[in-house]
Amino acid sequence: MPRVNRIAKELNIPTATVHSRLKKLKEEGIIKGYRASIDARKVDKNLTVFTILKVNYAQRYSGKTSMLDFAEKLKKIPEVMEIHSCSADWDYLLKLRVRDTEDYNRVLTEGLLPLGGIDKSESVVTYNTYKESNKIRF
Repeated sequence: MPRVNRIAKELNIPTATVHSRLKKLKEEGIIKGYRASIDARKVDKNLTVFTILKVNYAQRYSGKTSMLDFAEKLKKIPEVMEIHSCSADWDYLLKLRVRDTEDYNRVLTEGLLPLGGIDKSESVVTYNTYKESNKIRF
């Protein structure tokens, strides 16, 4: 929960007003919840990897696996932090948090590849993260 008193002071409005506005934003589904901001390195997730996947077109559209079904399977892999469907030649962009390259290889070989239907993948390992946010200005 945000620090209502701090918000009220910064905006120079009563605390009750902040409470009622937050309640309304929650009721409208604009605020989906509150999360702790975790330092991934302190929980031994030192490596961020972005992976793009091309899923076999024939398998995906033959009724065996839909795009949503495949995304549901990806959601079950704990190291997958984000899943985005893509345009162009790729189907998915994934953001993964892993301990190291050995751990990423384990996720790839034991988590992603056994899902089947992956024609091609490419990964980018990041060295530094200069900004990471889930804040949206409105």
